[in-house]
Amino acid sequence: MNDFTKIQRYLRVINPYILSLTKPKNINLSKVLIITGSPRSGTTWLGELISNIPKSIMLFEPLNLNRNPRAKEFEFEWRTYINSNSDNPKAKEFFEDLFNCRFVNSWITSEVPISRLFDIQYFIFKFVRANMLIDWLNNNFKINKPVFIIRHPCAVVSSQLRLKQFSKVENALMSENYYKDYPVNKEKLKKYKYTEEIYAARWCQENYVPLINNSSSLLIITYENLLNNPEEEIKKIFTAWNIEIPSQVYKMLSSSSSTTYRDVDHKNKLKILTNWQEKLNKDQQKKILNVVKDFGMDFYTEELEPDYERLYSDSPINV
Repeated sequence: MNDFTKIQRYLRVINPYILSLTKPKNINLSKVLIITGSPRSGTTWLGELISNIPKSIMLFEPLNLNRNPRAKEFEFEWRTYINSNSDNPKAKEFFEDLFNCRFVNSWITSEVPISRLFDIQYFIFKFVRANMLIDWLNNNFKINKPVFIIRHPCAVVSSQLRLKQFSKVENALMSENYYKDYPVNKEKLKKYKYTEEIYAARWCQENYVPLINNSSSLLIITYENLLNNPEEEIKKIFTAWNIEIPSQVYKMLSSSSSTTYRDVDHKNKLKILTNWQEKLNKDQQKKILNVVKDFGMDFYTEELEPDYERLYSDSPINV
């Protein structure tokens, strides 16, 4: 990061104040765009591509409890689940305020250049903790079709194992509300004791909800196809949103995201897809894929890409 970039980042502490002055009083929900996925699934990379929409800004991880105290005040958890038919006025108030940018802070606006805070038309919300809220959000807000990105569990687990922020994860437990609706998933957890199994079980449960509900109001994108056939996946997204594809998107498609680490280069597609095979030993790979199979989500196997036909089918999960 050069000195000019560092100065730009430093100046972004005033972003929330500027945004409070420049944003509309009530933001039209048709201008709210949502990207969600598990941690290390490519949400930031996709968000940066999408934020090439003219007059748009990307709001970063508003459900991070350490960075956004407001989420904790409204009783959100690290992995909150809300039943799609639940009457949850507190959560509704939170998201009404969020979608109207009434409580953004320097963390949420950390990815926004100051120059883009004027004349904003689109508000892109990027989440890694909203997979289990998406159906509820769709039922309570007239938003555009959310984009749900999913990535090979071995790739996700491999990436998480190398990062310090995931080292304190001791179990794969979700909220009690989650197990009221999916009690069988809690039973599965009892036999997992290895770290890679716990991480894999968490991946399964986070992605289970949007897939088991098979919501037609959700657009599924895979990291693998975004990497191999970016034009195809980008077209799907912008067609769903009825927005013209910015030319700048294609120029960025060979770039890594700001949260991607040095061992990843999006120009080397094969290296990215095979990276987990190099980082994980055969026993670790087997353990992860056995967990995935336990949850009926073995559209991902030892192959580098998923079974697309099954993933996009009416019943991607074997129950």
